[in-house]
Amino acid sequence: MGQSVSGSKRVWLVAAGLAVLIGVLVIPDWQRRPAAVVERPVAGLFGGVQRVLTSTSSWIRGVWSGYLALVDLRRDHQRLQDDLDRTVRERDALREVIAENRRLTALLAFQATTTRPSHGARVIGRDPSRWYQSLTIDRGSRSGAAADQGVELPTGVVGTVIKVFPTASVVLLISDTHSAVPVLVQRTREQGIVEGTFGGRLRLKYLPPSSDIRAGDVIVTSGLTDPFPRGLMVGAVNRVERPEGDLYPDVEVIPSVDLSTLEEVLVIERLPAP
Repeated sequence: MGQSVSGSKRVWLVAAGLAVLIGVLVIPDWQRRPAAVVERPVAGLFGGVQRVLTSTSSWIRGVWSGYLALVDLRRDHQRLQDDLDRTVRERDALREVIAENRRLTALLAFQATTTRPSHGARVIGRDPSRWYQSLTIDRGSRSGAAADQGVELPTGVVGTVIKVFPTASVVLLISDTHSAVPVLVQRTREQGIVEGTFGGRLRLKYLPPSSDIRAGDVIVTSGLTDPFPRGLMVGAVNRVERPEGDLYPDVEVIPSVDLSTLEEVLVIERLPAP
């Protein structure tokens, strides 16, 4: 029994040896490089893995390079945006300076032609309530401001100083309902009183019942009261109505000065007491 098993082993060993011998004789590559048959599949496998790793590494490097380029691009964009914002601010500031210089130049030119001395002042505040139309200027008693001084612009009458503090004054606008300025119709020379309205416009009152006033007529100061010299522009007639039963015509006047955009004004000195 033991000899039979040992004989079987020898048979298998001989068969295996013959198979290797036949392979060497039949397959030329086995004669030159017996390991090539094993190496080729293994090398192909590792080559494929290496190609995948190389391709992945290249892709990762490309993505990283793109990310860095995007970061640089965003940084450059932010820098350009900051430069643009600064340029816009500087441009706007320059426009403000130019506009202010134009306004002040016009004020100085007008001031040189006025018959009464006047002084420039800046608007530093407005009454927020709806009951009064007034503004605050940066000229007070220390600068020679006094109550009842007239306030004007080259385009016309602004209002009257009603309160004076050491460094500031309150100006009642001509459009306030408590304001009353003696005026005359430039074409007809008829005299009346201009008062303010809640709508921000003016109403010309106390004209003669037979007045020939018309839309478009120019209204100027009459000079009958101290705050304003004669001939300052007040506004232009917008509408004339003659309600039945009323003695005086109802005349609406549009102010010649845009009272909502005032930034600098002229304060007129009062005449010395006789």
